[in-house]
Amino acid sequence: MKIWLKFMDTEKMLKNIIFDTNEAFVPEHFVDYLHDACYALDEPTPIVVSKHIKHFLTLNTTTFFPQDFVEKVNFVRLEVDAIPEEKKKEK
Repeated sequence: MKIWLKFMDTEKMLKNIIFDTNEAFVPEHFVDYLHDACYALDEPTPIVVSKHIKHFLTLNTTTFFPQDFVEKVNFVRLEVDAIPEEKKKEK
């Protein structure tokens, strides 16, 4: 599974990372995926609540705002999108 984290200003992408894990999506590990990706960019990890996981599971995207962080952040929102796996073509 791959997820794309985009740290956004009003309309401009400030930072982004594609986080790749070799496992299938496990909702209980969602915060771990975010932590590892945010750590790589030296950004704080947001507080994940059930609505974030529900949006990610149903819409393949979820958004975090500054109030979702314990620390002060320098961006307007964090968008997290699922990147669909490419299906292997059979010969």
